[in-house]
Amino acid sequence: MPHRFMSILLLPVLFPVLLQGSAPTQADAPGCPLRPVEAVRLPDLNIARSGHSALMAGGEPTVFGGHTSGFVLTPTAEYFSNGTWHTLDMIYAHDGGFSVQLRSGQILIGGGYKDNLGISHSYEAELYNPGTHTFTGFGCLDRKRASSTTVELADGQVLIAGNWYADDGMELYDGHYTFSPLKGTVQSRYLPHLFRTDGGDVLVVGGYDNRGEALDTILVDRMTGEPFSSPVFSHWRPLHYDIPFHNAESFTGDETRGVFSYLLPVKNDSGQMAIVQVHDTVFSLLPTDFPVPVASPWGDIQWYSPVYTDRQRQRGYITGCDATGRQYALSIDYAQTPARLTLHHTPPLTDSKALTTPMLTDDGNLMLTGFKFPGPTFNFFPSPQVWLLQFNSPAPASSHSRLPWLWILVTLVLLALLAALLLRGTVARRLRGSPHPQKRRKAD
Repeated sequence: MPHRFMSILLLPVLFPVLLQGSAPTQADAPGCPLRPVEAVRLPDLNIARSGHSALMAGGEPTVFGGHTSGFVLTPTAEYFSNGTWHTLDMIYAHDGGFSVQLRSGQILIGGGYKDNLGISHSYEAELYNPGTHTFTGFGCLDRKRASSTTVELADGQVLIAGNWYADDGMELYDGHYTFSPLKGTVQSRYLPHLFRTDGGDVLVVGGYDNRGEALDTILVDRMTGEPFSSPVFSHWRPLHYDIPFHNAESFTGDETRGVFSYLLPVKNDSGQMAIVQVHDTVFSLLPTDFPVPVASPWGDIQWYSPVYTDRQRQRGYITGCDATGRQYALSIDYAQTPARLTLHHTPPLTDSKALTTPMLTDDGNLMLTGFKFPGPTFNFFPSPQVWLLQFNSPAPASSHSRLPWLWILVTLVLLALLAALLLRGTVARRLRGSPHPQKRRKAD
């Protein structure tokens, strides 16, 4: 489906609600610009869910798996089309599983928790075909996993790493049917980042171990090379996440030119935030015109997502929330030097702090899917709410996109009428020019 999907299909349902070293010290530096962003309430998901993954599949916003009310697995997916969410049955349940969009257009989905309440882990893998909205269960991971991440390589294979309360390690999906062990990791990690390099390698880095505890020393694993340390991680730690994410969403490079770069949000022990730029094997702080804000006029901000990059506009977003129920999106115009930051905020969307799973739409807007509320029972009461943070106005279906088809249709009709008239004239002329048989005289 073309990228004007969001422009055409969302219009009937849009109901706007108003609205290397150290980073600069946030207490002493001026604050970055604060801007409201229009928050649009979209139809709710059919199933309240959390722990799901979300991405654009075949031009359609799609959510996979997760758990629903009561911390019960839901082996379902939903895609948004014609202003409503459509529910699909998956082959397996994937709560805290991974998903990755392949060059073939299919989505590889695997792992997650095996039982309700986030208990045990899963080996199961399946493929989703967005063209037919169908799932195919086909294979088994090398090891059972949850809270892992993936990245597709240039040859169509997929690297998988990360785990939760179980041994970690790297494995490869061959792009067809097989998952095979690749190598161990020097650190077990929870939801690690996987960064491709120009030499065909992949860097594996994270700030938290497979039990969610902060790593004392942060090392960078390599798919084909030896582990190393980066000076930037002596002061900064990759942000902690509680949502599945896709490594390709933080890409800022150009694979056709062999440029592999990413953005990585980091935090230090003082609570300051910054953005690290990853280029091949080099990690460095991204110069920004203002410090990354950690508070707004309404209270402290909890940043909870990786960077979602809109490469067409050369802009990235990190999402956050506060105790008032507001959602935040920090935009990073990373092509500028220094990168320009803007803090976008919504009105209160919920009655308290709420974490959600974002996806970047083809229009360059952020769709927030399913909410959960931090606390001792946060996994038991997810919300089905869906909101669109609209940074870019959907391009209306203009006359330029429809007139050519209209003129083609009119032209075909006129040609058909002309052909019918010509045929009728030809037949009439032939009839007029044909000799009439003479009547036989009656015999005398």
